[in-house]
Amino acid sequence: MLAQAIVTISAAAAPTIPVQAQWDAARQPTVTATIAAPAKPIGIDDTLVMEVKVSVDHGSLRASPFLNATRGVSLSVTDAEGAVIKPLEPIPVSPAAPPVQPASLVSIQAGKPLSIPIKEQARFLFPGAGTYKVRATIRFMDASSTPPRYLTATSDAVSVKVTRGKSR
Repeated sequence: MLAQAIVTISAAAAPTIPVQAQWDAARQPTVTATIAAPAKPIGIDDTLVMEVKVSVDHGSLRASPFLNATRGVSLSVTDAEGAVIKPLEPIPVSPAAPPVQPASLVSIQAGKPLSIPIKEQARFLFPGAGTYKVRATIRFMDASSTPPRYLTATSDAVSVKVTRGKSR
């Protein structure tokens, strides 16, 4: 089955399948995403650890607990001039998240952002040593409505410095 296959594609061109979510159609929230860059340079052979936070301006949004770097969250990487880059190796993309019962969705409320830890091998995002801009895009889909509704939030870009080998 296609949904069970693990696909590999370039992180620079890696759209993500929206994750399951629900929100009140009459009070559709505006979703905001922020991303925090690592405090120090990382090696191309290291794991990039970042945090994406998703918040809403009012009301609430309930989302799948399976949000990660290839489920609902996509990372786009550019060089200092803004050109999209290809990573050293293609990122393994997770299959679509399984459906979740509405009671198991995670709540995102005004003033209570959801933190999404990102842990990816640097080689899946970057081509080698250099300074890059990373931006996160989070996609939600409310399939409980007809037709389905979508929300998207894109963070500002942050700079990530990548060195050769492993960082010390």
